[in-house]
Amino acid sequence: MATGADGLIVGSVSFDGLSDVLERISHAMPVIASVNDVSDRGVTAKVGVSWYDMGAAAARAVAEAHPAGSTPVRVAWFPGPVGAGWVKFVDAGFRDVLRNSSAQIVDTLYGDTGLEIQVRLVESALGAHPDLDYIVGSAPTAEAAVSILRAKGLEGRIKIVSDYMTHAVMRGLRRGKVVAAPTDYPVFQGRLSIEMAVRAVEGRLLFRHIGPKISIVTSEAETSLPAHESLAPASFVPVFNLDQ
Repeated sequence: MATGADGLIVGSVSFDGLSDVLERISHAMPVIASVNDVSDRGVTAKVGVSWYDMGAAAARAVAEAHPAGSTPVRVAWFPGPVGAGWVKFVDAGFRDVLRNSSAQIVDTLYGDTGLEIQVRLVESALGAHPDLDYIVGSAPTAEAAVSILRAKGLEGRIKIVSDYMTHAVMRGLRRGKVVAAPTDYPVFQGRLSIEMAVRAVEGRLLFRHIGPKISIVTSEAETSLPAHESLAPASFVPVFNLDQ
């Protein structure tokens, strides 16, 4: 606000941790929530998809391959860190869809989505359930599982599903190491966020919440994904500033 900006676009990890701040800022400028869902307080408009729907999409990749009445399969589920705002929504969507299939969640392991922690969690699940059929979780979960299954000679026997898309997940899809992952086209959402902010500043805002349709990308059909709408280009480098 001190820089004289006309609007704010924010991608918050916490669902309601910024609500008080956003509500204050909203009195001076429009606030657009981008990609990650947040509480409505202080938010002029949102660009994004439901976390519930992302969890449901990941579950659908398993449920459609194993409909109710077919041979049961065993799933280890890695929703993310306990207490994170998005985890409860992803978890609910995943479980609701999986109930209408032959897939059974035999272990749920919560933890930070850092790669090292996910490696430990995947190792723990495999130690407790050597007869797993699926490992499903965040992109770092999938990345960790690819390496661990290769080292243990379990590639192909245990399938991996990610509940969102990253460069590592895309590499896994292309190599047949990851069987499926949904994408909510976050790069496209970034462009939509700019559009919504400009419209809000100019008083031309028509919709309060927009977002793309979620697509499930499989290892067999990964070439159909417009990667430039989901993944940053190779030339992209994030720049961080710390003011003290």
